[in-house]
Amino acid sequence: MIKITNDGLFHSMFGEDILREQVMTDILENPTFNDVEDEELDKMVEEEVRKQIIPVKDTDFTNYMGDLVEFSDDLKFGRIFELIIKNKDIFNNIFKNNLNGVIIDDFINDFEKKPSRRKKIPITLLMYWLCIYESYDYEDDDDSFTIIHEIPTFGGVDIDKDAKIIKEAVDIAISYASLSDLKSYNIRMDGSVQFAEYAANDEMPIMIFSCDVKFFTLFDIICGILDEITKKGKPSERDKKRKGLEEKIKELNKGMKKTSKDTIEIITNYENPSDSKSVPVEDPHKSLENMKIEELLGEQERAAENEDYEKAAKIRDIIKKKQKLI
Repeated sequence: MIKITNDGLFHSMFGEDILREQVMTDILENPTFNDVEDEELDKMVEEEVRKQIIPVKDTDFTNYMGDLVEFSDDLKFGRIFELIIKNKDIFNNIFKNNLNGVIIDDFINDFEKKPSRRKKIPITLLMYWLCIYESYDYEDDDDSFTIIHEIPTFGGVDIDKDAKIIKEAVDIAISYASLSDLKSYNIRMDGSVQFAEYAANDEMPIMIFSCDVKFFTLFDIICGILDEITKKGKPSERDKKRKGLEEKIKELNKGMKKTSKDTIEIITNYENPSDSKSVPVEDPHKSLENMKIEELLGEQERAAENEDYEKAAKIRDIIKKKQKLI
């Protein structure tokens, strides 16, 4: 286990809490310490725990890529990226496939420059597991099978006034943000994983698998961070795309009320202009019930591609109703 704090790196056989419990158990099982006062016992436990936690040099960070990771409660993103910079030559090779065609060196100036004057929004940065389903059909058979990929993902999440994470909001993309603006934010981990699917006509999901805690290795952490911050290319390319997107959003807000769905569609068209014909911004509220089956099939396919499974299921039901009327 490797623990990352704002002041250092520490290695131990187990996480600090588990280690403390183990040491406490060992002491209590030793008859020699039966008459020890609680205060003295706590002191003995802490001394033994300190002996088993070994400080690690920042330059030896890469020796623990397969170790599970623990964050201190106040850990800042800037601390992790400092470690990435110190080991950039090795990471540029190890994570070549996660760097989206750039290298870590391209982001050093972006990280070290002064933060912008943008208003700091109340979020925390979060490592979490994104579950991707891939379905495959057997040849010459009606059966199919599904492979579930768990991808370490880095993003932003809303926090309430008490700084508690609102898990349902794990969808705040940070790939447009400057690293100089991100470095003062706290970073946490959420190891909960749930696999579920909706059966036909069922409102409640059928739980396939649930795991309260799935730990992250150091490799998972670095992989998720580098993949997210390089999605829009080099900082100059990212900032150009962000500026264009901000102008589009201002244009969208002029003169008329728009829903969040409209905003999402204009962002989609801006980032993927080749798809703009398939995502009609002009009439986003066209009634699905009034569409022809051929149009509905196209809408269903686009909803599935955008992982809007609720909409895809709604369209499926409408198609079934229309087919019964034919």
